[in-house]
Amino acid sequence: MGKKTTKIIKEKKIVKIISSIIIILILITTAFIIVHVVKTLKKSKNNSDLKNIFASELPVYYKNKYRIDSQNKNLRWELIPNYKGLSDGTTIRLKPFTININSDGFRDREFPIDKPDNTIRIIVLGDSITFGEGVELNTTYTKVLESLLNSKNNCKYYFEVLNMGIPVYDLLGKIEILKVKGIKYNPDIVILQYNYDDLMNQDRIGEIQMEI
Repeated sequence: MGKKTTKIIKEKKIVKIISSIIIILILITTAFIIVHVVKTLKKSKNNSDLKNIFASELPVYYKNKYRIDSQNKNLRWELIPNYKGLSDGTTIRLKPFTININSDGFRDREFPIDKPDNTIRIIVLGDSITFGEGVELNTTYTKVLESLLNSKNNCKYYFEVLNMGIPVYDLLGKIEILKVKGIKYNPDIVILQYNYDDLMNQDRIGEIQMEI
């Protein structure tokens, strides 16, 4: 055999060895996870912990004073307009933070429906990340974005960034909020905070998009 053929054979053997090692590591990791889960379940007196993991209802943390069930079939719940309060954040280990919901039901200051002249209006759709759990409103990424746009702005326009993030919303809820609350503000830009759970309800999402 030539040198090139020998080299190819060696490279194939190395690839096979590396692949085998990766598969073994994956199997070991999977086995470790299974053992850990089994041990955890054995420690539990009953299956309540497992039921809580797969429960369709909201976690206790979200059953609070600033959230109400929605009459809209595409929204499981909404924020209570004009709510003002403090979230202790203890359930999910966050620092206490104030919550001020405006009259239209999203965590931000009041905005007129009619967009002021020389204003570029941006709506941000999202879940608890956009909502800003664990931080004050002025340190949410939506308000930081608004501040940066206006402080670094050399043009004649003023930027408004509307925070329409609502905890635990999937893509269906985000699109519906844009439809029922966001469009009337005549946004120039819409930013979507995309998360892994946004893969749900794709069929209904397509239907709603056609309606907007």
